[in-house]
Amino acid sequence: TAPTSTTQTRAINFSRSVFGQVGWQFNEQWKIIGGLRYTEDSQEYRRIINAGGTGTGRAESSVTTGRFAVNYTPNDNLLIYLSYAKGYKAGGVNLGVLDPPILPETNYVTELGFKSTLFDGQLRLNGAVYSSQYKNIQLGSVQGSPAAPIILNVPKSEIFGAELEATAI
Repeated sequence: TAPTSTTQTRAINFSRSVFGQVGWQFNEQWKIIGGLRYTEDSQEYRRIINAGGTGTGRAESSVTTGRFAVNYTPNDNLLIYLSYAKGYKAGGVNLGVLDPPILPETNYVTELGFKSTLFDGQLRLNGAVYSSQYKNIQLGSVQGSPAAPIILNVPKSEIFGAELEATAI
């Protein structure tokens, strides 16, 4: 028979945050919105392998993120907006004892878009263009022998896009 092994693992994840958002409508057509979030995350991962290997990994991070937006509503059927936001995804610990830690991911997004209602409310048409700049984006991979899943960080990446959505009512 083939040899067998047993791995016991225990993950302890903890996250807490506080957030708030305010908006100020300074006339009938213009509104500004601002929001902040502070987050603390920790992850501890313990492994016991019956072949004699053990390991503990720990990752901690804290960050302040936020969003700022300007809304322009020229009439009851059209909203045009511009927003800038900073997003965050906590880091962590990979499964392998010798694998590198997973760094926190940060994302900066700029978006320009519109939301509209046309033909007496019979059609909703929304659209946007956006740009996302990532630092340490987390991507899944399979590596090693035997092959095992791992999450790797890519130092920098950019995504540019556009979307258009139509809904008939």
